[in-house]
Amino acid sequence: EVSDWVRMGKALDNICFWAALVLFSVGSSLIFLGGYFNQVPDLPYPPCIQPEPAPTSISPPNSGRK
Repeated sequence: EVSDWVRMGKALDNICFWAALVLFSVGSSLIFLGGYFNQVPDLPYPPCIQPEPAPTSISPPNSGRK
């Protein structure tokens, strides 16, 4: 009777090992492929969002003198 439980435990251990190996391999592959196929968009902003123009001159901060 003990040997049946030992064999069942070894079989379950083997199944869990291969399931974890497959899941970790697929997950890691998806992460690396996501970084490999990542591309910079042609337009950094959607057309409906227009970036505000940068100020042409910056006034110096008020130093407290009059």
